[in-house]
Amino acid sequence: MLEVVSGEIFDYQIPKDKRYLIKYFKTPIEMQFLRYYLLIGNTLLFSDHTGHHCTRRYLRKLKEKFNLLTELLDKAKAEMDMTTLAIIKSGKYRVYSVKWREAFHAE
Repeated sequence: MLEVVSGEIFDYQIPKDKRYLIKYFKTPIEMQFLRYYLLIGNTLLFSDHTGHHCTRRYLRKLKEKFNLLTELLDKAKAEMDMTTLAIIKSGKYRVYSVKWREAFHAE
C-alpha cells in the first residue's frame, strides 16, 4: 500500500514486456487503470486511490480486456504463433467482450 501513499501509482512506468498494452488502454482513466492494476493487482479501491470515478462494471470490463490480452499473448508465445504475437503487440488485435467471445468462439 505504500505505492498509494507515495503517489507511485500516478508516475508508475509500465514494464517493457507490458508496454504493448498501452495501445489498447488509451484514455486517461484506462491508462490509470493499467498502472494501478499492474502495481496493486486489484481494483477494489481504484476510485478512492486514484480519484477517477467509474463503475465496478467498467473496471470489470477493463480487467477482462487486460486478462484476455495477456492470456492471448502468453498462448501465442507458447505455441510460437508469430502472426498472432505480432498482431497483439502492434495493437491491431480486435478485443471483444468475454461473453461475446465465449458465445461465438467456443473452443
